Amino acid sequence: MTDSSTAGPREAPPGLVGRQSELVLLDGMLDGIHDGGTALVWRGEAGVGKSALLDAARASAQRRGINTLWTAGSVVEAGLAFSGLQRLLAPVLDRVTQLPERQRGVLLAAVGAGEGSVSDLYLVALATLELIRIVAGERTLLLIADDVHHLDGASRDVLGFVGRRVETEPVVVLAALRDGADEGITRLDLPERQLAGLDPAAAGDLLDARAPDLSPTARARLLERSAGNPLALVELSDTAAEIDGPMLPISARLKRAFAARLDDMPPTTRDVLLTAAADEASSLTEIVPAAELLGGRSSGAGALQPALDAGLVTIEGDMLRFRHPLVRAAVYQAADLDRRHAAHGALAEVLVGQPDRRAWHRAACVIGSDDEVAAELEAVAWRAHRRGAIL
Repeated sequence: MTDSSTAGPREAPPGLVGRQSELVLLDGMLDGIHDGGTALVWRGEAGVGKSALLDAARASAQRRGINTLWTAGSVVEAGLAFSGLQRLLAPVLDRVTQLPERQRGVLLAAVGAGEGSVSDLYLVALATLELIRIVAGERTLLLIADDVHHLDGASRDVLGFVGRRVETEPVVVLAALRDGADEGITRLDLPERQLAGLDPAAAGDLLDARAPDLSPTARARLLERSAGNPLALVELSDTAAEIDGPMLPISARLKRAFAARLDDMPPTTRDVLLTAAADEASSLTEIVPAAELLGGRSSGAGALQPALDAGLVTIEGDMLRFRHPLVRAAVYQAADLDRRHAAHGALAEVLVGQPDRRAWHRAACVIGSDDEVAAELEAVAWRAHRRGAIL
């Protein structure tokens, strides 16, 4: 029998820092597979370790002699019906000869291996379930679906259908779904478990393993701003010593992970997000007018709704909060230098009654030297000194 556990996903890590309880849960699901099937969806932010847990489950299944079928959502294939299902079932399509003729025909058509069109999603789901039962009857089976938020809708529906019907089969279904995805579209109606960032001790252990020579200051800075996100800790460990400003110098991979939906936002939404990212205070009474100056158009706080729906930000009273420091950094660094300067300039215009913050934003959009801005910064330093600040 073809074992797809060696194809497709990454090699599982030898150990996951700070995920002992999650690994115990997965091992328990696999150990109990002969007593009946279970299904679980891991939900969490980008980079929090969902895929790593799926990889660990695959490796654990392989050690137990459990076969694995794997699929993952893809942005470029999200519009191709049943593309995810085709990837999942490709290693076992030779078993379709054991299906009833009608089920065999519709399933082969769905995955592009047969003639005809597919008009009955229920029949495809039923045929998939029957094929899974046949395969699991030969050898216990783990089904893995990563990046469900990028899976085509038809495959997602079939996966949910199967996952809700494996309780009497020697089958475990595991999936991963990113926070912020449209729940009405991506929901599988399967049990879910939220995967949070690493606790401070585990985050410190991971960082120390990756970058043991960091200074205490750089280490503390990175731990604070990564907020326990494992991907951030790994990606930023090489540049942690450079994290001395308000913004994280994130990698291209982190930009893709945390600003993936930014390009889909309306221009007015992107304007508000950029001004918020450029200003740590992020009061709506300041960033919305600044965004209107930046974009040259009226927007209002309603422009934030797409970002709220996507889970990029939350609003607490008058304050906008990015759901993770890396979202803020990704939004800011996704803009080119001219746009960043324009955002700081717009904020400086709005903050006329706050000379200290206004001076900082004016300085942030200056290239080279500017005597007027330099004088403003000197005045800021003097005021801070009079307030008792240590300069």
